[in-house]
Formats: sequence, structure tokens, C-alpha cells
Amino acid sequence: MKKYRNILRAFVIIIFILNILPVIVLADTNENNKKDFETKVTYGFNKYYKNYLDIQTPVKVEIKNNLKDVEGEVQVLFEKDRYDQKVLYEAYIEELDLKKGATKTIDINVLMSGRRGAILKIVDSKEKVLFEQKINFEKGDDIRNISIGVLSDNYDSLSFLNSIRLDKNSSSIDKKTTSMADLNGVFPEDKDLLRSLNMILINDYDTENLNEKQIEALKGYIQEGGTLVVGTGSKYQKNLKGLEDINYFNPIKTSRIDGYGGVLIAEGEVDGVKAFLTEKEKSVAYNKKLQNGNIIILGFDLAEDKFLNWGEKNNFIKKIIDDYTKVEVDGDIEKRESNNLENMVSYIPNSDGVKGKSIVFTILIFLIVAGPINYLVLKKLDKSEKAWLTIPFISLVFTIAIYMVGIGTRFDDPMSNNAAIIQINNKGEVIDSLVATGVFGFKEGDLNVSFDENTSINLNPNNDDGINPMKFNDKDTIAKYNLGKQKNIEFKKIGRWESKTINSSKAIDDIDIKVHDLKIDNKGIKGKIKNNSDLNIEDAVLIYGGTHHKLGNIDKKFTQDIEIDSNKLKKSIPSSVVYEIVENIYPWRDEMYNQNDILSESAKRTMIEEALFQYIEQDSDMSMIIAWNKEAIIDDIEINGKKPSRVDRNLIIIPLDIEYKTGQEVVIPEGVFKPTIEELNYLDMDSYSRELHGDGNVVYSLKPNENIALESMEINISTSPDISSYIYSYDKDIWEESDKNKLVIDKNNIGIYYREEKGVKIKFEAKPGKDNIISPPLFSIKGVGK
Repeated sequence: MKKYRNILRAFVIIIFILNILPVIVLADTNENNKKDFETKVTYGFNKYYKNYLDIQTPVKVEIKNNLKDVEGEVQVLFEKDRYDQKVLYEAYIEELDLKKGATKTIDINVLMSGRRGAILKIVDSKEKVLFEQKINFEKGDDIRNISIGVLSDNYDSLSFLNSIRLDKNSSSIDKKTTSMADLNGVFPEDKDLLRSLNMILINDYDTENLNEKQIEALKGYIQEGGTLVVGTGSKYQKNLKGLEDINYFNPIKTSRIDGYGGVLIAEGEVDGVKAFLTEKEKSVAYNKKLQNGNIIILGFDLAEDKFLNWGEKNNFIKKIIDDYTKVEVDGDIEKRESNNLENMVSYIPNSDGVKGKSIVFTILIFLIVAGPINYLVLKKLDKSEKAWLTIPFISLVFTIAIYMVGIGTRFDDPMSNNAAIIQINNKGEVIDSLVATGVFGFKEGDLNVSFDENTSINLNPNNDDGINPMKFNDKDTIAKYNLGKQKNIEFKKIGRWESKTINSSKAIDDIDIKVHDLKIDNKGIKGKIKNNSDLNIEDAVLIYGGTHHKLGNIDKKFTQDIEIDSNKLKKSIPSSVVYEIVENIYPWRDEMYNQNDILSESAKRTMIEEALFQYIEQDSDMSMIIAWNKEAIIDDIEINGKKPSRVDRNLIIIPLDIEYKTGQEVVIPEGVFKPTIEELNYLDMDSYSRELHGDGNVVYSLKPNENIALESMEINISTSPDISSYIYSYDKDIWEESDKNKLVIDKNNIGIYYREEKGVKIKFEAKPGKDNIISPPLFSIKGVGK
């Protein structure tokens, strides 16, 4: 019995050792792991970032290498999906080349997307893991808050910019405030990383410390709709000197004024810009447009004690935000957006498939060889009884030949299927672009896609739909994203016929297509469109509110007259403006996208819908020319290290810069100008009708173009009975409730309800628990040319 007890005791001891051994080994491995590399991880702008799906956040990893010379990657892995017992990851990466004993800081752009934890890995060129640790992130800021990125040597003095309540009359569901982001020491060289900021403020900061790439990133941020505010005062030279061509103010002297707390202001010369704030004939603040954004230069230092002690400083900042800042309106809203553009490019065009004539020709050859020729040869050899062997053999040979020729040649090289929406201004400058690309590798295994460094990549969540979890092991990586300078995406374990769609925005050379001498009066619209580019454009259409006029094809280096009778300009359209325009130009047809005509009417309809939904969302002017092109305007990408064959379809949007003589009477019907959304909270948007559904509120801004001085405006309101309507009083700084279906702004109240920068502001608030439908208001205007 004692013998058995000793055996049992030994067995228990062995089991115990076997259980704790992995723990000891793992602990020792982790300890060695930490000794091999010393890391420090920081993120955001000194931990500030916005928690939103498509906004990139910078992560900095400082690495000291105590192990050996390493060539490989630094990876930040986020959990992407769970399938049964498997956990799959997506990795954001940057290359690493680090000598033993050296220290380096690696910048990695990631999409947080609400995730608070990740895994940091260092791997070598053979993907062997050399270092691994968990990292955690603090919660990101609400997308609805107005973020102000601050560059200042005296950052703490501007703390009043944090948590300014932006709507004192808002309901309990509105909690929009300002948030500060400290940019000192972390200002990026990539404009995509600045997208989370609604405003950038430079005050008491030596701008000569910014390098050339940082200045270019700042310029790109402004061009894409960002707002830069620069304080000056006595420190004007320090704040302005390094801004190069972004600066348009040349200060000469300083003087003190009574207003704004009695601040010291800088006075000087400005380049073609008028002040929008003055104090006793002295200019206090200027604004200059740079494509879609604003450059505001204040004449004073925002950290001056007199301004900080001024009781109205918060309202001053609030006015700057209201009038000049592009605000994200998405919040927590789930828009009913279409994926039709991505679906269109995910098909292989028939024109790039196997041709029907080739198939018919091959079948005819087979029938001739297997039939008459086979019969005659066997008959001559007196071997007719061998037909049961020769016919299957001939069939096999043809099958192998067809497979080798068809698969080995046609689908051997990768392909990109592109749809680009390109918006230009009236100078022919490309101000925005959206490119959807269907990527085909025609190869089993990994799919590697490389872009030009000037490309901004927007990751498409639909790429996860086709994942086959059976191909992956637990803790595998399904995709790797390098969103920094190299711009590379690698999808893991892709099927031969599987495609991936990638949305991007690219720097495109200017397209010299301009509308000249365009005038509108009681006789109609007259003008010219000059195509001085090297592109042939086809099927051009002029859109003016509810009117559309087909201009046809316009060859390169050609000028075409525009003439539209006034009777066609009086058509008003309902609130579902986008749907009506699209349906009138390209009626819906039940067509597939992979037709031989890559720019069919169905494809055009899909692209113009996307353009009107995405590009014109924040543009109040529904007058433009749309035109089409099938040339390779956008730069090549590389797929698996090769230049792909490509299919291109381009939509070019050209604004109508309508001229009005000074004092000319201007009458604009409903539908030409549309309201823009200033705020949107807890509502769903129908992509076609623009109607809003749910329990929340929306603020619309209604105004004419800058070259029209408003005299009167008629506003038609059509909403559900349970919707409360308000109009904003600028005089009283309050929302006034209104139960009227028609509002008239004229000489009696224009000073109360209208401001040139923000127009007339209308607010709708839905009552909880009701089937609420909010339609955008329609408005017509009367005025005179400036």
C-alpha cells in the first residue's frame, strides 16, 4: 500500500510541475521579451482623438532595441472578428529597420473605431514575433464635439477653449461642447491625421518650427474644409513668419482698442481680403477662403490678459465656430447610405472577360477536328474503330488548351476597376476626389495593394463580408494596413476570383475645364464652356435646380455655347431633390453593372447619385455641369507588385459660376439653392428623399450665394404634426418656436433672422415615441447682384 501511495504522490508532483512549467516559461519569456525591447506608446494628439469609424489616429511607438539588428515590422493589432473559438485580428503596420542598441520612434496611423485595447508586436522579416504586449487607450472624444487643435508655447493660458457649451438653448439630448487637443510636439506631416480637428489655432507659437511637410499637411487640411485661426497682437511676427503662402497678412504696427476687453491689435496690409470684424474703423479679424476651408487671422493675442478677462470671450469663439467651422453632422447617426458604387466596381466587366466570338470559334474548330478531320484521318489509316479513343483524347486536349490559354493569359495579370468622382472649382483646380477601386488579383493567396504616397485611403468595412474563417487559425491576421507614407494594404488568404473594394481620395492634376461668361436674367442662361484640357468629355449635362439641359460631347480644346430659355428655369422640385434630378436625367433601369458598356446609363446613375449624396451634402448650390470620361485620370496602383490592367470611368463636376451685374435684380426659384445641415443629432437620413426619421433634432442653414445680396426669402416647411419648428433670432440669441408652414424673411425682419455668413437658421425637433418625418425646407429668394 505504501508503495502505491509513493507512486501516487510522485504522479501528483509530476502533474503539478507540468502545470506550472508553462507559466514559469511564459513568465521568463515575457521577462526576456521586455529586456529585449523597451517600448513607450503614445497616441492621438497627446492622448486626444475622436472616436469615429473613418478618422485616422496617430500612434507613436518609441523602441529601444537590446536584442539584435532587426528588419521587420511594428504592428498594432485590433480584434476584428470572432468565429466560434477563433479570434481574428487586423494589423496597422510600419516597417522597422533598427540596429542593436539603437532607439527609434515609429509612427503608425490606425482606425480606433471605438476599440480601447490592442496588441503591440515587433516581428522580423520572416514574421517571427520578437516582442508582444497589450496596450490600452483612453476613451476618444464624441464626434459631435468641436475639436480645437492648439499650437501654443503657452497652451494652459488658452484652457478657456475647453468645454464651451455651443447651444445654450439645446434640449437634453444635445451636449455639444468644444474640446482642446494639444498639438505641441505632435503636429503631423499627414493631413489625414488632422481630419479629426474642426479648427486649428496657432497663438504665441513660432511657426518657423514647422517643417515643410507639416506646412503642406496644414495647407491640405484647410483646402479640404478645415479652419485655421491665427492670433497675432504683439507676437505677430512669431506666429505668421513660418506660414509661408498660407499667410496673407503683413502687420506693420500695433495699437490698442477699446473693444474685445481692450486688446492690443496688429495693423497692416492684407492681400485682397476685407475684415469681417472691426472696432471703430480698425480691422480686428480677417478671413480668406482656401478652396473649401478658411484662414482666419485675428489682430490680437488670445492669451492676452485683457482678452482672457473679457466676459464675452466664449461667445466670440462660439461665433467663429458657428460662422466659419465645418462641423461633422454624423454624430451617432446611422445613415441609410448606398454601397452601389462599391458594388459596381466589384464586378469584372464583360469587356474584360472571355469574348463570345472566341468561344464560338473554339467550338467550331473542335467540331471540325473531332468530326470530319478525325473521321477522314482514321478512315485513311483504316482505323475507324479507334474513334472511341481519339474523340475523348481530342476533347481532353481542347479542354486543357482552353483552360491554359483562357486562365493562364486573360486572368494571369491583376486588374483594377475604377470609378472616380472628381470635383473642380471655377479655376479648373481639382478640389476633391473620391475613387472607388475594385481590386482583382486573380491569384489564390495574399492580395497586396500599393498606392501613391499622396493617396488618402478610406477603408471599406464591406471587405470583411467575404472572409472564410475556415482558412484562418486562431489569432491570425486577416488584413494589414500601412496608412503612413507607403500606403499599402495586404488582404490575407484571398480566393482566386475574390475582389476587394478600396475607397480613396487622390491628388489629381488640375483639369482645365471652365465655364465662362455665364449670365442669368429674365431671358434665361447664357454662357460658354471651354474644354482646354487634354480630355474628351461626353454626355455633359447642365443642372440648375430642378432643370437639366443636355450639352452632349465636348472634345478637348473645344468651346461650346450654353443657352437655356427662361421658361425651363421655373420648374420647382420637391424636397427629394437628389432623387428627382437623377431620375430625370438617368431613369432607373434594371441593369447589371458588368455590361460591355462600362459607362452605361445605369453606371452613370449610380455615380451621380453618389456624387450628389456625398459631395453636394454640404454644398447649398444645386447648379453645376456634370460630364463623363473613360480615360486614366487617376494614378496607377500596384497589385501584387505589378501594374494592373485597368478600367476607368470618371464623373467630373464643374460648378456654375453665374455672374450678376451689380444692382441686377435676382430671382431664384425653389430647388436651386438647398439648405445645408449645420447640426444633426440622433436621426436617420434617407439617402434618396433627404428626409430624416427618428427622435432627435436638426438645424438647417438657408442662404444664397456670396455674390447675391438678399432682399427677401420665402421658406416652405413640410413636417409631421409632432415636429416642433424654430427659427433662430440672431438679435436675441435664442430659438423662437414657430407653427407656420411658410416663413417670409423681408426688410421688416431680415436684421433679426438673417446673417450673411450663416443665412437663416431653421431647427426641427422631433418628439420621442412618434413616427417622425422631417423634410428639408424649400426656399426661394429675391435679391440683387453685389
